[in-house]
Amino acid sequence: MGCIMLIFPACSSDEGEPASESLVTHNRIVLGNQNHVQIGSFVNLYSGKIYTIREAFENQGQIDLVFFHDDPSNAPCLVSPSAVAQYTTIDNKIQTDLQHGLAKWELLTTMEIGVTDITAGQFEGVKSYPELKTLIDKDNHVTVKGEYQISAGKVYKFKTGNEKWGLISIIALDGNAKTSGTVAMDVKIQK
Repeated sequence: MGCIMLIFPACSSDEGEPASESLVTHNRIVLGNQNHVQIGSFVNLYSGKIYTIREAFENQGQIDLVFFHDDPSNAPCLVSPSAVAQYTTIDNKIQTDLQHGLAKWELLTTMEIGVTDITAGQFEGVKSYPELKTLIDKDNHVTVKGEYQISAGKVYKFKTGNEKWGLISIIALDGNAKTSGTVAMDVKIQK
């Protein structure tokens, strides 16, 4: 009597997935600084969702980055919630709001971000996670818990607290520590 042996190769859940589906892309996320009354300063980079200070307080574990202008330097900053105090000269309302400021939070998430030599053109050319990770790995800049003095036209690498790697391309910046301001950015993040 003969025996038939069937062999099935194992595969991961991502195998066979088109390369473009290994990335989540968000075009033109706009965050408001600490003085903006209509646009939130907090963002989840994976979902692209923007949160006001009250919404962020209610969803503390979802927040990856906070945008603000330092006072008195006016430096625009993208910082993880756990490091805002290290990047501000004078406490701003993001920290000190009596009901929802970071000083009242129970969970301050941590992530890392850093400037790169990656160009906006290279950023635009990234169509898959392997391409994104190759660019990040070739870049020799360090990542820290916040980026002080972000600039339009620059690309920043990041790793979220959930271990997702990605890139941010800053499109536009305006405002300062005393006025309403925004940052517009494109994001590509590991799925």
